[in-house]
Amino acid sequence: MKPGLIRRVVVIVPAANEEASIGGCLASVAAARSNLYRSNVSEQVQILVVLDDCADATASIAERFADVRPITISARNVGAARRAGAAAALRAGRPSETWLASTDADSEVPADWLTAMMMMARQGAHLVLGTVLPGDGLDSATRTAWLAMHHLRDDHPHVHGANLGIRGDAYL
Repeated sequence: MKPGLIRRVVVIVPAANEEASIGGCLASVAAARSNLYRSNVSEQVQILVVLDDCADATASIAERFADVRPITISARNVGAARRAGAAAALRAGRPSETWLASTDADSEVPADWLTAMMMMARQGAHLVLGTVLPGDGLDSATRTAWLAMHHLRDDHPHVHGANLGIRGDAYL
C-alpha cells in the first residue's frame, strides 16, 4: 500500500456500562483532538462511542459531549464493538484517507496521542500499537505486580486496543 494523505481521524471508543469512566475518557480524547488541531493539521477528527448493551448512564454521559456520535449495539464483546465503530467510520469516508484510532472507555489518552499517531502516519506508518499504563486508582501492590508483567519497550508482547491506530485501507 502506498501511503496517502490522511484527511480524517475517527476515534473509536467501545463502551459497556462505563458510567464511572466515560467522561474522563472523552475529555482526554477531546484534549488530544485539540492538541492535534493546534499542530496545524488538516485532519478532521470524529469521535464514535460504541455503546454495547449499556444499562447504566454511559449513553447519557456521552451525549453531554456535543461532538460525540453514539452507535448502539448489543454484542457484549469489545472486539465486536470496535468492529462496529470501524465499519461506521469506513462507510462515511475513503478508507485510504481515514485513520482509525481506538481507545477504551475506561482509559484516558495523553494529550499528544493523536498528534503522535498522525506524525507516524505521515512518515508512512499503517499501524501504530502502543502501551497502556494503569491509572492512579491502583494500590501499590497491584501497580507493582502489573508493571512486573508488562515491560514497556518497543518489542513488548502486549497489544492493547486502548492504544491502537490503523489506516482504514490497512484495516480492511
